[in-house]
Amino acid sequence: MAYQEPLPKDTLLLDEFKIVGLLGTGGFANTYLAHDSSLGREVAIKEYFPSELAIRVPGSTRVEFKSSAQEAQFNWALRRFVREAQTLAKFRHPSVVRVFRVFRSNNTAYMVLEFIHGSDMEAWLKQIARPPTQTELDHLLPPLLDALDVVHGAGILHRDIKPANVYIRASDQQPVLLDFGAARFASSSEFASKTAAIVSKGYSPHEAYSTDSQLQGPWTDIYGMAATIYRSLAGRPPPESTMRALEDRCVPATQLSIATEYRPDFLQALDHALAVMPKDRPQSIHEWRRRLLPNSPSTPRANPNAADPTTMLAWRPISLPPSHSRSLPKQTLETTRRPASDAPAPAAAEPRAPEPTSAPATRDRSMPSGRATQPGAVAAPQRSAGSHRTLLIGLVLFVFGGVALAAAWLSNRPPELAVTGPEPSPGTSIRPGATQTDTSAQSAREQARVQEENARKERELAETERRKRDAARAAAEQKKRDEEAARASTEARPAPGTNAPAVETEDEARARAWADRKAREEFMSKRQGAGGSQ
Repeated sequence: MAYQEPLPKDTLLLDEFKIVGLLGTGGFANTYLAHDSSLGREVAIKEYFPSELAIRVPGSTRVEFKSSAQEAQFNWALRRFVREAQTLAKFRHPSVVRVFRVFRSNNTAYMVLEFIHGSDMEAWLKQIARPPTQTELDHLLPPLLDALDVVHGAGILHRDIKPANVYIRASDQQPVLLDFGAARFASSSEFASKTAAIVSKGYSPHEAYSTDSQLQGPWTDIYGMAATIYRSLAGRPPPESTMRALEDRCVPATQLSIATEYRPDFLQALDHALAVMPKDRPQSIHEWRRRLLPNSPSTPRANPNAADPTTMLAWRPISLPPSHSRSLPKQTLETTRRPASDAPAPAAAEPRAPEPTSAPATRDRSMPSGRATQPGAVAAPQRSAGSHRTLLIGLVLFVFGGVALAAAWLSNRPPELAVTGPEPSPGTSIRPGATQTDTSAQSAREQARVQEENARKERELAETERRKRDAARAAAEQKKRDEEAARASTEARPAPGTNAPAVETEDEARARAWADRKAREEFMSKRQGAGGSQ
C-alpha cells in the first residue's frame, strides 16, 4: 500500500540530506543511505516509523499515527527515539556507531548516523567459509564487549544483537554495533511495558518475546551476543528460545564437533550465556567477560549512577595493528598509567660521587630499591630532613616556652579574683574565695527553686485528687437521696382498691422530691441569713 512505502529517492531533508536509497526497514524505523551536502559525505539516516502505530500520508513525506487512540503512545515513543539518539551521540567508542545529528521533520524524527563501509558478520562468515579460530574471536570480541558495557552503563539495551547488526569496518577490520533503532532505555514509564516485542529468530532470548520491557536487562544482550558466537561456531544459530523453553534441544558448545579447537572455559562461558532462563545467565558484561576472555584487558566500566553520560563514556581505547597482540604485558600497562612525576629517571651520564656516611639515614624511603636516580638526587632528601629537624626543634622550644610562661603566670597571679556580676556597693569588701561562695549560693538558690517547683506541683496534684474525691462523694450522696425519695414515694402509694388519687410516676416523684429539697434549702438559707443579721 502507498502509506507503507519509504521515502522516495532524491527526497531532500532539511535542504542538507538527499536520500540515495533504502538500506533496510524494520518494525520501528526505516534506514536510508543519504548524501550530506553540507560536509560532502555519505551518511545513514534512520527514520522513526513504527509500523504498528504510524502510516505515511499518500503522496506526501508526512508521517501520521493511525488513530487518535494511538496518538499518546506514538508521541511517547517519538520522544524516546530522540532521547536515545541524543544519548548515543555522546558515546565515543569505535565499536558503537556514531550519531552525528537528530532532528524532527514530517511529523517524525530522523537520526543521522555514520555510514560504515564494510560487511556485516554474516557476510564475513560466509566469505571465510569456515568457523573463525580462537585467535580471531579473541581479536573480534573485546571491542564488542567493551561497547556493550559502555552502552549498558548508560542504561540502554541494544535488544537485537545478531550477525547482521555487527559490521566489520573495511578500514581497520574492527567490529561495530549497528541498528540501535531497537534500543530501549531500561526504565519504567506509562508505556514502557506496552512496546512491541523485538525478536530475531534464534538470536532473541525468551524474555524478548514479552512486551514487558522490565523483564529485560544486560542478560538479554548477553544472550544475543552468545547466540551470534554460537552461529559462527556451529554454522547455525541456537534453536528458537520459545521452543527451548518447552524442550531444550540446543547442542551445548562444549559438545560441538569442533570443540577441541577452542578453550574449554570459553565454550563453558558460551553455554552459560545461552541459558534459557535470564536468572541462569551472567548478569553483566563484566561478569561474563571474566570467564569468556580471562586474558583480555577490559576497559574502564561506565558508572550508571553518573548524571552526565558524557563524563563517564568519553573513552577511546588504544588502537593496535592486527598483528599486535591484543593483550598488553603487565609492565606495559603499568608504564602507560604511571604519572609523569613517577617515571624512572634516565641513567646518570657521569659516575656518582661517594655518598656521605649519613646518607642511609636520609635516604628517601618512598623510592623502590633498584630504581635509577640522577646525580644529586640524594641531596634534596638531605635538605628536606634537615628542615624537618629544625622545624621539630623549634616546635619543641615553643611548647616548653609556653609551659614556662603559664607556670610563671600561675605563681605570680594576685590572690583576689574578679567577681562577676553587679558592682559591689561602697564599703563592701571582697574576700578571697568570693567567686566560689557566689557559685555555691547560686547553686543553693537553684536547688531551692527546683524544690519549690516540685512542691507546687505536688500541691496541685493533691488539690486535683481532693476535688475528684469531693465530686465522687457528692455524686454518691445525691444517688442515696434519690433512692430515699423513690422509696418514700413507693411507701406513700395507697393500697389497691382504695379511693385515692392517681399514683405518681417515678419521674413525678423524683421531681417532687427535688422541689421539696430546693424548698428546704431555700428555707435554711433564709434562716441562716436572718440569724446573721441579728
